[in-house]
Amino acid sequence: MNRSMKQVKLTLNLSQQEIKGTLERYHFSKGDFSALCSFFLALKPLIDCKAFYEVIDPDKKRPEQFHFVEEEQFLAAIVTLGKPLDRLQELYLEAQDVLSAYMIECLSLDLLSQAYEKLAGRIEAEEGLYISRYEFLGGKYPLDKTKDIFDYFSQSEVTYNEAYMLIPQKSVAFLGKLTREPKEICRHICESCHNKNCTNRIVLKKQEEKREFLPYGYQRILGKGQGWKED
Repeated sequence: MNRSMKQVKLTLNLSQQEIKGTLERYHFSKGDFSALCSFFLALKPLIDCKAFYEVIDPDKKRPEQFHFVEEEQFLAAIVTLGKPLDRLQELYLEAQDVLSAYMIECLSLDLLSQAYEKLAGRIEAEEGLYISRYEFLGGKYPLDKTKDIFDYFSQSEVTYNEAYMLIPQKSVAFLGKLTREPKEICRHICESCHNKNCTNRIVLKKQEEKREFLPYGYQRILGKGQGWKED
């Protein structure tokens, strides 16, 4: 394991007010609030959030794995919610309960967003630096740079497959441009995200046969090319 890499376990929690935000952000009905709260209570003991990170300083020799990065000073990080959440979602999918699996997906996305914020807070406390821009692979930098980031960190808790999908699925690798100016802080990860099909953006897709709109998250969970079918 990379000796200069830092590792931290992050404690995450969603308040009822934050879960109401999940309800609105992902266009659930008001009647789904109790179910979302119940799912979070089920998720909470399963969360095993860890962050592997390092600030790449311009005053030191840059690691060869990061020669592709344009920023002079930046954060490199891998964050995961752990394997248990994937397994819980899989159980609901095996039972063909797509709505419950989608609720887990949306709650997990909000938990990951909280993890970014907590990691940003640690960088501020440790280095006096702020994240002014997030770069997720597949946008400014191609997905195949995943290999470079993982080669550098050489940790074993998060891996990736030939399509660069991270395992556990509730994981992300990213870079963060750093600044010492508080006014330049990035207030939300979506400010600099290039992924137009992200569930966080609530991209609604039209289903031609039924002429209805479904959140992109359903399509993601059902799988590419599959449609929504009623029993």
